[in-house]
Amino acid sequence: MKNKSLFNILFHRKFDSRSDMYHFIGERVSHHSTLLTSEVVDTLLQREQAGNIQIAEHVLLPHFESSKLKESQIVVVHLHEAISKWNQHVSDIKLVIFILLKRDETLDTKKEITNFMRNLADQDYIEKLLHADSEESFTQMIIQ
Repeated sequence: MKNKSLFNILFHRKFDSRSDMYHFIGERVSHHSTLLTSEVVDTLLQREQAGNIQIAEHVLLPHFESSKLKESQIVVVHLHEAISKWNQHVSDIKLVIFILLKRDETLDTKKEITNFMRNLADQDYIEKLLHADSEESFTQMIIQ
């Protein structure tokens, strides 16, 4: 059984742009860390510039590690409507999975994050997440 507190699941949420979503995530993270909203947004944008965060069609995996995080989190956002233009290279995004790793995290938590990320390598699993029709089934797929 997975540590449910590691996961923050947002089902059928509406965001108009990458900027809206990053700002929303930044605000949430800033309430549980010493990071400012703007620092979270800047860190996510810098990570995006460092390398492609798209892991499958319609799916992104923004991530970073920081000593300013009080706890690690996996935030899974299933969008009500696709974000048609994420940036100049990426479009039609329907699922965004944020991995926010606290520096010096416990081995158990790192293993749990790694196991979840292994699931993301399975195209069938990704398809099920993309096409989930209820919050309950979506949540069950993630915390199984």
